Amino acid sequence: MNSIKSITIFIFIFLIGLVISHNIYNSYFNSTIVKESSKLNQSINLIFNKIEHQSQPLIDSINACSPDIQSTMLNLTYKEALISAVSYIKDGEIICSDRGDNWDNANLNHLTPYFENTSQQSILFREQNPLVNNDTIFYGRRTNEGWVNFILDADYIEFWLINHLQPDIYHTRIENSHQQIIAEYPENSSQYKQRYQYTRKSDIYPISFQLSYTDEIWNKSINQFLPFSVFINFLISMTACLGYYRIKKWRDCLETDITRGIKNSEFIGYYQPIINMNSNEIIGAEILMRWQHPKNGIMCPNYFIPHAESSSQIIKMTLQLLKQVTRDIDKIRILKPNFYVSMNITYSMLLDESFVQGVITSVHNHPALHGHLVFELTERQDFTKLNRGRLIENMDLLRRHSIKWALDDFGTGYAGLNTLQDLHFEIIKIDKTFVASSITDSVTQSILSKIVEIGADLNCELVAEGVESERELTNLTKFSIQSAQGYYFAKPMHFKAFYPQLATDKPFRS
Repeated sequence: MNSIKSITIFIFIFLIGLVISHNIYNSYFNSTIVKESSKLNQSINLIFNKIEHQSQPLIDSINACSPDIQSTMLNLTYKEALISAVSYIKDGEIICSDRGDNWDNANLNHLTPYFENTSQQSILFREQNPLVNNDTIFYGRRTNEGWVNFILDADYIEFWLINHLQPDIYHTRIENSHQQIIAEYPENSSQYKQRYQYTRKSDIYPISFQLSYTDEIWNKSINQFLPFSVFINFLISMTACLGYYRIKKWRDCLETDITRGIKNSEFIGYYQPIINMNSNEIIGAEILMRWQHPKNGIMCPNYFIPHAESSSQIIKMTLQLLKQVTRDIDKIRILKPNFYVSMNITYSMLLDESFVQGVITSVHNHPALHGHLVFELTERQDFTKLNRGRLIENMDLLRRHSIKWALDDFGTGYAGLNTLQDLHFEIIKIDKTFVASSITDSVTQSILSKIVEIGADLNCELVAEGVESERELTNLTKFSIQSAQGYYFAKPMHFKAFYPQLATDKPFRS
């Protein structure tokens, strides 16, 4: 059975890991495209900034043609590899160019709509070159009366794309502001069905980049990543199974150890006194479970209580603790006739008939417990989904056998005013977080005052838990709180240490 569980856990974690890895890699792949488009944008901005900077004197001053203007244009083509030719266009005609009179104005008609039908300061388009009769990239820059037109080297643009990207991974397309394709790599990439694409527009120039990849590229890339992913997920799955096995083995060993401890009566109670704040006298004690382990010594409840509660072993352990109380209470009441012992139980224990009957039997056989035993139910446990009717019924049943009820950790969990009224607690134990923070926090002080009011309205005794300093104790005297417990008075102690101190009738102090 354990082997089947381990295999199931392995397969489940492995498959989940593959799905997560796939999504992570997909997100990484897509985010890489976004980053690459940002790099392209920065790079193209630098290129066009350079063109703008070198041609700015020409743009600012040109209004006619002259040898100096032609010389400036010619120098631009020499300085910038991207620029193949430069011309000045006015009223649909080429007024001047670096090529002298080699331009044929009659072939310019198909270009004029680009210059005339725009309000932009710059334009970018791809059309037939009237000089060399092939497809050419044009970049126009508006002047006072016309346009300075730059013919850009298409081979240079393609070379630039290849050097700035990984062409076997990305399909890249450069478009103008009208989504006309200026350049793309690989050639005719727009004909492929794209798995993912991202478009980035330049903030300055009439240009945008569209990066994408196809299913074929994605499958090729993921296949390269897959062996690494499988290996990592295999290690994670094996680690998880090993962890599950070790935890299961530890829990099984712990459960066996607890069973042995119950059989050998190793679970004992440590008493922590509850002090009347007015008289400074001890009026009761909370008995807290400890494990007197033969190998590990005294063990605190955090180690074994959670597992004992989940495995229902807590019922036998608590009944065993109750037996200790029946032995100790006779001695205690000789010194303190009104003394009571408080012990923790859970809501699930209260719904267990064997536990309830075990308690009734103990109380019936030991009359000294009548009126001197308090069961604490913690507010931290969610009881809203339990059988509330049965809960109240069993509480009332035990109340008829002279057991009192306390609500532990009040203010931290699930109990509201309706719960307090329905379950009829005789004692409310205020959680230590309110005790500590009420010294300096005005909000907590207000909450504490409300708790005191609720306790008075319901005729409940109030016990402040976790008092650890004289300052906290002094602060509590401002409120009508009857009793307190905590390390300031005493830490939980074995009955052999508790009883002699109780017999001296001296105030408890740590």
